[in-house]
Amino acid sequence: MSRDEQPTFASVGFDIYRRPTRKHEFLRRMNRVIPWEELAKEVQPYYPKKEGLGRPAKPLIWMLKLYFLQLWYGLSDPATEDQMYDSHAVQEFLGLDLGKDWPPDETTICKFRHLLERHRLGEGLFERVKEIHSVEVTAANVHDSQVVEKLLHGKEEEVYGDRAYIGQEEKIRARVPKAKIRIERRAVRGHPLSEKQKEKNRRWARIRCRVEHVFGWAKVRF
Repeated sequence: MSRDEQPTFASVGFDIYRRPTRKHEFLRRMNRVIPWEELAKEVQPYYPKKEGLGRPAKPLIWMLKLYFLQLWYGLSDPATEDQMYDSHAVQEFLGLDLGKDWPPDETTICKFRHLLERHRLGEGLFERVKEIHSVEVTAANVHDSQVVEKLLHGKEEEVYGDRAYIGQEEKIRARVPKAKIRIERRAVRGHPLSEKQKEKNRRWARIRCRVEHVFGWAKVRF
């Protein structure tokens, strides 16, 4: 390891009892599954090499990850800047060492988002992100559950849905017979949910909400 690669005390820390949070786990997974280098190639031709006063531009991978971080968590530009100082999970996600790295400020974050919008790069980036593989556009009075078979590519290992998807299990099994179906249960008159069923609902909802952040953004944009 070279001197420049040597982590500083700011990044290593002394909090030996730190426990990975759900945010840590989610961002680590996104680091593994999203092809960041490939996304960077899409943006590189439009990305400036210098900031004002001739300073080198911030690493493009940082800016891409911050862009997605804003979408996943619904963050403003100032809140995104604060995350780099407040959240160990975000520092790890970026590979940011506050002992030697100077994080981008909210103005830089805002300018990068505008760059993507100006060159219409956002949709192309999402096409490269395999976590969300299809979009079906329907009228406002048609719920997603009514077109569930069109949202599946056939290779899913697990399928999650809220209570509106109850009754759609046969369609799902026909499309992905080997997938585990995780549809939220609901109580009916005289048959309340057990504590075990309630806990399953909570656990599955925590997983669904990660994707719903992105769908919420897509509904606003499109």
